[in-house]
Amino acid sequence: PADYKAKYEDYRMKMLEELSVADEELMMKFLDEMDLTQEETIIALRKSFANGDFFPVVIATGEYVMGVHRLMDLLASMITSETLEITTIAKNGNNEPIKIKSANEGPFTGWVFKTMVDPFLGGVNMMKVMSGTLSPNDEIYNATTETSERLGKLAVVRGKDIVDVEKAYAGDIIALTKMKNTNTGDSLCVNKKNLVIFDKIEKQTPVIQYAITLASKKDEDKLSGVIQKVITSDPTVQLIHDGELKQIILAGQGQIQLQSLLEEIKRKFKIEIQFSTPRVHYRETIKGKAEAQGKYKKQSGGKGQYGDCHIRMKPKPRGEGFQFLDKIVGGSIPRNFIPSVEKGIVEACKKGILKGYQMIDFEVELFFGSYHDVDSSDMAFQIAGSMAFKKATPLANPIILEPYVNMEISVEDDYVGAVAGDISSRRGRVAGFESVEGEQVVKAVIPLIEVMEYEPILNQITSGNARFKMEFSHYEEFRGDLETIPRNGEEIADDEE
Repeated sequence: PADYKAKYEDYRMKMLEELSVADEELMMKFLDEMDLTQEETIIALRKSFANGDFFPVVIATGEYVMGVHRLMDLLASMITSETLEITTIAKNGNNEPIKIKSANEGPFTGWVFKTMVDPFLGGVNMMKVMSGTLSPNDEIYNATTETSERLGKLAVVRGKDIVDVEKAYAGDIIALTKMKNTNTGDSLCVNKKNLVIFDKIEKQTPVIQYAITLASKKDEDKLSGVIQKVITSDPTVQLIHDGELKQIILAGQGQIQLQSLLEEIKRKFKIEIQFSTPRVHYRETIKGKAEAQGKYKKQSGGKGQYGDCHIRMKPKPRGEGFQFLDKIVGGSIPRNFIPSVEKGIVEACKKGILKGYQMIDFEVELFFGSYHDVDSSDMAFQIAGSMAFKKATPLANPIILEPYVNMEISVEDDYVGAVAGDISSRRGRVAGFESVEGEQVVKAVIPLIEVMEYEPILNQITSGNARFKMEFSHYEEFRGDLETIPRNGEEIADDEE
C-alpha cells in the first residue's frame, strides 16, 4: 500500500545493508549503487541463514493453513543442504570426535530420532540419513546395540500415508519398519569397521507423575505391553511398577505430553486409561527408646513351636537406615536362630505401626531370650522377633516421615516473587537464587505431596514462562494431621500371630 511504501523502503535498505556484510563483493556493490538485485539478495540471505547471522520468521497457522506455503517456499529456496554445508560431530570406535558431512558421497550413517508404534506395522523407526545413501535390502550396523540388521523397504511418511522409495539420500527422513533391535536414539552405519556413534538423547528426569487405571478390567493383560510399545517413541516417558503401594505410574515432562500419550493409546489400541494423583511413599520411624519381649509358644499335640527374644529399640540419624545388633551372651538364644529374629523384625518393619508404611532409621539390639531344645525353630524365632518389634515400637514414640524434594525453577525475573511466595505457601523453603542465561533459578526444598501436580500450577503462576526439575532429597517428620495421610494397606491386628 502507498502509505507503507516509505517504511518498506526504509527497512529494505536496513536489511540490504546488513546482508552486504556477508560478502565483500556484495558490500562493494551496495556501497556503490545502494541496492542489490533480487538474485543477489537471495544469495546473501542464504549465506546469512547458514552462518546464523539472520533468522527467518514466518507468520503462519497450521490450523487454518495460512502462511504454510510461504514457509515451505522459504525452506525450499533459502535453506538448502548445499547452502548450509551441514556437518555433525560424532564419535568413532575409539571414542574420538569425527565430523560427518551431510553429503551423498561417502559411507552411510543415520540417526533414529523417533520410534512410533503402529497397530498393523509394529515399530516404525524415523531415521535421518546423516551421510551417504541407502537402498532397500541393504545391511546396516546398529552402533548403539552392536547388532547388524538387513533392511526391508524404505519409505517416507506423507501425512497418514507411508510411501515406498527406491533410495534415500543425505538429509532425507526415512521410515524403517520391521527393525528388531533399533529404537529412538540409536546410531546406524555401514558396518562395525566404520563405526559412527551420534550423541544419544539426554535422559530427562520426570517432573510429573500420574497413577494410571483402566476404565475396563478386560484390558488389564495387555496394558503393560501396549504402554511399553508406545513409550519407546519418547525416552522422556517412564513406566514405573510400584510394588510397595500397588500402583502403576506414568512419569514424564508435562501434563500435555502424558495426556497425548494416553490419547494415542486410546486411538490406536482402543484402551481407555484414566489418570489419578499417585500415592506418596511415606515412611515411619521412632523418636524414643523402648524395650519389649516377643515370646511365641504353641503346642498342638505333636512337636510344638517356641521362640523367645528381648529387644531394645532406639532411633538412628536420618538416612542411616536399619541396623540389627547381636548382643546375646551365654547362649540364651542359639547362634543359628539369631538371623531368624532379625528376619522377623525386617519383615515386620515393612509395615509400620501408625499407617502401615515402612519403618526406617532405627536400631534394634537383641540382648536376651530363651529357647526349647525340641520346639524351637527358625519360624518360631521369626514370629517372636516380629512380636517384639510390634510391642516395642508403640512405646518408642513412633512418627510419620514425609519425602522432600529439591527443586530448581527457571523463571523470568518478573515472576520470581510469585514463585517464591507459592513455595512458602506449600510448606517449602527457598534455598537460594541463581542467575543463569538471563533467567532466575529459584532453588527450593519442599514436601513432595505439595508438588505432585505442580506443572499446571506453575504455568498458571507464570503464564507458562517457567520450567522446573526436581529430585528426591530426604525425609522429614510430618507435623500435620495424621488423618490426612492414607493408610498403606490393611491395618495390622495386635493379635495377628
